[in-house]
Amino acid sequence: MARLAEYVSRMPRHVSEELRGWRWSEPPLLHTSAVYLSFSDVSYGVCPTGRDVYLRRVARVKPQVLPPEVEVGYVVHAAYSAAVASAKMLALAGVATGQDFIDSMRARFEEFIHGLYASRRWGLTREEVFKTAWPVWDHASVIFGGALERGRAKRLSGDSLAAYVAPFHVEYPVEGYRLGLTQGYVDALLPPAVPVEIKVGAAAHWHRVELAAYALALEATLHTPVDFGVLVYVQPEPFHYYYAVVPIGDSLRLEFAEARDRKARLVESGADPGAPEKCSKQCPYYHYCEVAGAGRLGGAAVLPQRRLRLGEKGREGGGGAASGGLHSGGGAGGGSERQGPGQGG
Repeated sequence: MARLAEYVSRMPRHVSEELRGWRWSEPPLLHTSAVYLSFSDVSYGVCPTGRDVYLRRVARVKPQVLPPEVEVGYVVHAAYSAAVASAKMLALAGVATGQDFIDSMRARFEEFIHGLYASRRWGLTREEVFKTAWPVWDHASVIFGGALERGRAKRLSGDSLAAYVAPFHVEYPVEGYRLGLTQGYVDALLPPAVPVEIKVGAAAHWHRVELAAYALALEATLHTPVDFGVLVYVQPEPFHYYYAVVPIGDSLRLEFAEARDRKARLVESGADPGAPEKCSKQCPYYHYCEVAGAGRLGGAAVLPQRRLRLGEKGREGGGGAASGGLHSGGGAGGGSERQGPGQGG
């Protein structure tokens, strides 16, 4: 945290006043559509035609077979979120030493993995879910255990110790309605207001657009400048990670506004834009469009349509709890931004 804060403090920053989130009621941020989309609908960039948004919002198609990349992203994110919650609870409970803390965390993992695997139907085997989640959980246990030892040395306890062990919020709720978005959940929020998104796989430009969406929504709600975000990239096997500090300048903010307006028009029109020439395996609808071949432009498949009524907010689609986002590679987001791998974004 200290290294990150020092690094960010040295970075140049400039954002035009009209592109601050608190200027949401004026162009170019003004939302003029009756359609409200999720953060992931707007930013998710694995489908160049935007057909994932059409299938989810207009045709109301639920993915039946999820790509492994999407499920892996979901597991990593669920493991980290649960590990942070467990760490804070143990710190509040007064666990005496760092080693006791690590032992308690490891004991809790079996309960976590049992509940996770029972929560939905998986394409991954239980062993694959375990092998993906364990290194994330174990690494978090060691890091937080060390922080607990340092906090104890400072004579911290209770809330102060829990805040020292994990000085951030996970699954932080972000109100998006001022910008034409439904409520979302950013993977983590560093104080005072730095959004953090965790991804699995290769870096992609749309990850930065997603950070811009969260930054604008936080500015609109908190009236606090959000000039930077952080992207954490995780590779589960062999486990390693790195992070990138992302300046959230004018260009990313404009990209968000343009994508929001374009995809809102797509939903309003009700027209199927068709699948791209080649579908990404990181898209929750990969099996539907590419493997099953349903509804490519000129194809034989006919999709059931349910047009959104004017004024109706797009319902967050999705499967189980927690998040695909940790979004897989290009990964999946989740309903209400965080309803698991049933939705792209």
